[in-house]
Amino acid sequence: MARTVNAWVLVISMSVWGVVGSIDVAAQPAIHCFQSTYDFGELYSDELVSHQFVLQNSGYDVLEILQINQHCSCATAELSTRLIAPGESALLTALLDLHGRSGDQRVKYSVQTNDPKMPHLELALVGRVTPLLSLDAPELDFGTVRHGENRAQNVILRAARSEIEIGVKDIHVPPSVPCRVTFSTLRTGAMEIVVEVESTRTCGYFGGEIEIHVDRPREQFVSLAVSGEVLHSVRVRPSTIRLCATRNAGGVSPPVFLRVEPGTIDRFSIVGITLPDCDVAWEVFPDGSGGYIVQLDKLPPAKALAGKAVVLEIDIDGEARISVPFEIASRDQ
Repeated sequence: MARTVNAWVLVISMSVWGVVGSIDVAAQPAIHCFQSTYDFGELYSDELVSHQFVLQNSGYDVLEILQINQHCSCATAELSTRLIAPGESALLTALLDLHGRSGDQRVKYSVQTNDPKMPHLELALVGRVTPLLSLDAPELDFGTVRHGENRAQNVILRAARSEIEIGVKDIHVPPSVPCRVTFSTLRTGAMEIVVEVESTRTCGYFGGEIEIHVDRPREQFVSLAVSGEVLHSVRVRPSTIRLCATRNAGGVSPPVFLRVEPGTIDRFSIVGITLPDCDVAWEVFPDGSGGYIVQLDKLPPAKALAGKAVVLEIDIDGEARISVPFEIASRDQ
């Protein structure tokens, strides 16, 4: 009889522990979002996307939102509450600033929770952005321009909406682009930008981005890439000496090399070099193909060379002096 009672006690105990164990397993939070991806369609780059994701706790314990990570600095998130009771919901308001963006977009939000089965929930805003302002040709290639030749190209700056008036506040042309830029209004929502190569300012290859700053508060500037080559009697490569502003700020910069090659003539010689600092040393070596290598040593810190140039003196008429400017960048390129 005692054995029978003990057996029943064992069975009842196992049943009770089984129930308690099942209760512990079931008493967990569970996050659920009916729509984890929101398609905002097609919008302009001066607009702001706002959408509310509904986060529901379909479990049996309190759901805690531990952290929300945005995968873009242009995105923010606001949560109505971090603790969600069983059967209740919270609103996550996702904001996306479309300024400066274009084309197809997919911006992700990562929601970290105490849900053991889904500790990370990914939300996303998707859509397509049309730039408010755009150029009909984002790049101008002038090809080869002979020294002294005048050559110009034009592009049209257009607004995505015809009623938008475009005003230009400023145009920034980097030293590496030997061009003059003018503009005129064609009609509301359209402006003509004319870029003219000033071939007497440089020689060799050139390239860079012209920034057209406009008066739209959410469209700061539009970039226009420009490239080409000014062909002198000789070619100089590089045509601009680019240095980092912090390069050897406390001492002497490493050597700089220039390659001088035949351009429109077959034979020439370098008869002298004018340098921005009298302490700079230079040497010229034939390269074996009718050109020369110019080595510049003991250059001062880069900031001391801002706005200055190396002038090569060659033994031909009309182009006896060729200027190679220094361009100082904020970091190494």
